[in-house]
Amino acid sequence: MRETLSNLKKVYKYGKKYKKALIYQVICCIFFITFNIVLPIITSKQLVYITDSMFYQLLIASIVVLIINIVNNLFRVLLRRNTQIFFRGTTRDLQVDLGKEILKIEVSEVDKNSTGTFVQRLGSDTDELSRIFTMGMGHLTGILTDIGIFVAVFIINKTIFCFYFLASLILTLFHLIKVKKTGEKDILYRKQRDKTSGLSTELIRGVRDIKMLNAKHSFMNNLEENIDDLSQKQFIMRNVEMDYNCLLVCIQNHLNILDI
Repeated sequence: MRETLSNLKKVYKYGKKYKKALIYQVICCIFFITFNIVLPIITSKQLVYITDSMFYQLLIASIVVLIINIVNNLFRVLLRRNTQIFFRGTTRDLQVDLGKEILKIEVSEVDKNSTGTFVQRLGSDTDELSRIFTMGMGHLTGILTDIGIFVAVFIINKTIFCFYFLASLILTLFHLIKVKKTGEKDILYRKQRDKTSGLSTELIRGVRDIKMLNAKHSFMNNLEENIDDLSQKQFIMRNVEMDYNCLLVCIQNHLNILDI
């Protein structure tokens, strides 16, 4: 958690100039809360209107629901566009600044590391850092949306609210365990990815030397072993993620049955 907060602060330093997009995102999140408080209440009234054969009121409620859904989708489009503005700008500034820092590194230090490591840092790592904020805002929007739903359920029925609250705690606990276990495997995968990327880059840079030294067979064996190791580590990481996703779905389905 401490490392994540530190990364967020560092990324925000590059995204300050795009804070207008973040302000729009916060405004959209506020509207999402409002929508998800009002929508379940109106939907529940629709059921009452159907039962009591109040078709005129049902028509009015249906029109209101339609308008809310249209506005809600429009705000989602706006949110995604602002997210892309922040992501694109932050990634660009990170890559430019990282390129400047790489030029400051002594040649002797560069020689100690593979070129692939620097390529990895300049390319995919800057993308992942920029996604910290965009993914974070996506998760925040989801949380705020759920808060709106919880408020609506609390207004409609206190008992159902308690059930959903307990179910959410259970699912959140298992989700946190999944994130921790997947993160541990992800660290091993990233280390191997850097190693494999470095070998691939050295193959391209040193293809002439490899041929002259007649080291093609040994180099390819080494590269093949690293690629297999990388594939295996990714396979293990994905399996852990899929196992916990399966567990979460089973728990969620069981809770839905109890709710019925």
